Amino acid sequence: MKHRAIKNLIQLNSKNFIKEVSIGLGIIYESCEALHRSSLMLNKNEEYRGARILESVANEEAAKFMILIDAIRCPKKQQKYLSRQLEKFNEHLAKGIYAKMCGWRPDKYSSLCEYIEGELDEYYLDGPEGVEWVFRNSIISDREESMYVDYVQYEEDKHSWLTPKRFEDIGIGISSYNSAVEMAKSFYLSGVTSVESLTMFSEYWRNFEFSGETHYKEFKSANYESLKLLDEKGLLKEAPNPCYSLLINEMPFPLYKEPIKMNKVPIEDLKVT
Repeated sequence: MKHRAIKNLIQLNSKNFIKEVSIGLGIIYESCEALHRSSLMLNKNEEYRGARILESVANEEAAKFMILIDAIRCPKKQQKYLSRQLEKFNEHLAKGIYAKMCGWRPDKYSSLCEYIEGELDEYYLDGPEGVEWVFRNSIISDREESMYVDYVQYEEDKHSWLTPKRFEDIGIGISSYNSAVEMAKSFYLSGVTSVESLTMFSEYWRNFEFSGETHYKEFKSANYESLKLLDEKGLLKEAPNPCYSLLINEMPFPLYKEPIKMNKVPIEDLKVT
């Protein structure tokens, strides 16, 4: 058995590719929804450490859902983009970006790319004046610090143990609303993830051209038109009202053109000016 074989999907013809992705989306949705429910139960019981761990995994599962949605939206002839898009399925940084993106509201595509670029540095400076301390990439550190005990160096001669228990000690819980899980839920409950729906959805989006200057209103119109096509064929399901509003107004822009890789930043290059 070979794990992490998601890139093998690229070997399938378009019909089988969509069929396999449809199956995967259903399984992933069930996973992220179950994890989110469990995290809320722990949070209610003030088990904040466990709640944050499960919510972190729920975020990553929901991000995998959206990564596959973008694989569906990626033109099949763009093999370079599609191969790179499927790689994101197993990359923590890319999944972190996808989860965060569900809560962003960029005005145009280039703005979204700027938001993403601001999340990719391996290390960065921050502090009261913005330059006092060196920090690790926030997506990676937030993920690992919610799960693992670590021994960290704060300054040249200062070290300390870092533990997820601190979330329980200071009573920091999680929000009941998870934008990434809600987006996955909206896709699934509305019926977009069936084979028939994904076939039409992919045909529309694979022909949708966009650039850095493509505005939110153009994406919103495309969201509406792609769903309208499915509705005219009777493919959409009755779903809670927020689902369609979310898909039309907040469906994330396609990201299959972007590599989403860590920007290597040597610590020694970070100097206070």
